[in-house]
Amino acid sequence: MTSFLADINVFRDFVKQAFRGIEIVDGQPAVDMGSFDKAGKQILYGINDNGHIRYIVKDKKKDQQ
Repeated sequence: MTSFLADINVFRDFVKQAFRGIEIVDGQPAVDMGSFDKAGKQILYGINDNGHIRYIVKDKKKDQQ
């Protein structure tokens, strides 16, 4: 149980730091997980595609700068 609780704490901290909101990407709701590259020019999105989680990287839009 201790290991499970430690895992939950790591996951919670990860989500608190990475989660930037929900956006519509390619017509689907997507979880904005923040910058993908060190320069901050790309964003990592997670998409639940009919029960299958997939990830995509998109260039930042000018209004996201």
